[in-house]
Amino acid sequence: MKKKIIIGVVIAFATIAGCSNQETKVVKENENFSTHEDYKSWVTNKSFSIQTEDGVMQFIGEDDSFLLISEVFRVEIENTYTWLIWVNDKENRNKMIGGKVQINGISEKEKGNEIFLAEGEIQAVSQGELQVPDSDKVVKLVANMKPLREGKWKLKPYLHEKLLGTTVVTVLGK
Repeated sequence: MKKKIIIGVVIAFATIAGCSNQETKVVKENENFSTHEDYKSWVTNKSFSIQTEDGVMQFIGEDDSFLLISEVFRVEIENTYTWLIWVNDKENRNKMIGGKVQINGISEKEKGNEIFLAEGEIQAVSQGELQVPDSDKVVKLVANMKPLREGKWKLKPYLHEKLLGTTVVTVLGK
């Protein structure tokens, strides 16, 4: 009988200790974030597939609002990246075309330090170029960028100092 009690106490203690270690692990994983909202803001954007005439295209971002054509981001390797931006008002869309965009980024490792990454331009989407939903309401932002370090980045394009949207991407090593 004493053995059963001792075994029961040992199992209970191990269970409590195991839960305690698990709690500590969660805190350690999230200790770099001041709030849960801060943590959620670093979650990589949702991935979308859109059927086009040329096949399926992969995007990340906010569906029918602000999408980045899904590309692999590699540290210190320059590549051309394209965002699609849906603009409901034709007059605003036409005003945006030709606009210079400054793309800033924040590395998860250096939160709060927003740095310049690239300059891009808003362009019209030519007829037949992309067959996406409401393509007549879409403009594209094209920019050459070279990510500076591995890890998660918030990419923040600004047109006339107005934030167009935020995309969270993961930059891989060379």
